[in-house]
Amino acid sequence: MFFNHKFIQSGNLFSSNNEIELPPKPLPLDRDECRLVSVNPKYPFLEPTLSGPLLWPEPERYLIDKNHHPYHIRTPINFELISHYGNHDNKGKKWQKCDIIEYNLNKYRYLINSMIERSTSVANSTQTCQSSASEAAINERRFLNKIQIHIARIDCDQYPEFIETSKNQEESYEIKVEPDNGEAGITSQTIWGMIRALETFSQLFYVDRENCAVVIDVVKVWDRPRFRYRSIMIDTARHYLPLWIE
Repeated sequence: MFFNHKFIQSGNLFSSNNEIELPPKPLPLDRDECRLVSVNPKYPFLEPTLSGPLLWPEPERYLIDKNHHPYHIRTPINFELISHYGNHDNKGKKWQKCDIIEYNLNKYRYLINSMIERSTSVANSTQTCQSSASEAAINERRFLNKIQIHIARIDCDQYPEFIETSKNQEESYEIKVEPDNGEAGITSQTIWGMIRALETFSQLFYVDRENCAVVIDVVKVWDRPRFRYRSIMIDTARHYLPLWIE
């Protein structure tokens, strides 16, 4: 008695009578069921989770106000820097422009505007989206109109100094998107806190449930480093370090 067993030999599929059996053809896909989604957690096309947009590194604390409608975004967005930057201080000394501030403002301005333009280009052009856009255009309060950055002290050092007596090691920040006036504020003590805040702020934008527009929630974010020092972890399992024995 012979059984019609199938077995693998040299990477090919054979039957018991040594006839090659070709694998079945894949089923044709319905193009209407195909959907483009993003795998980048920074700029998700999918709707946010119940707790809001995915923020990483996760801030120490943040609150999303779901009692207010999210703001729609106009492009291009811009940042308004509020500090002694470029002005005179109390002693009449002229502040020098800081390349670190200029670089990061340009960097995140480009990232956020590019994300919004890409997301808008793939949004549905249905009647629902058109009516949603018309409704937002009528209600001026539903647009984020101003983004202000407040830096208490600008010490334009190349690197932060992680020592107890340093004044530029403060990396804490606060982000507020106000519920009524269409304004967002970023507050930090130093330029390093501003950089951390801009990274978190860039992750607050997402596409709404109708996949029609890029929006931002009414939100408050508080964050600071967990530790007062920086450390480096070396993977000694894959990186061998020389050890001198005397």
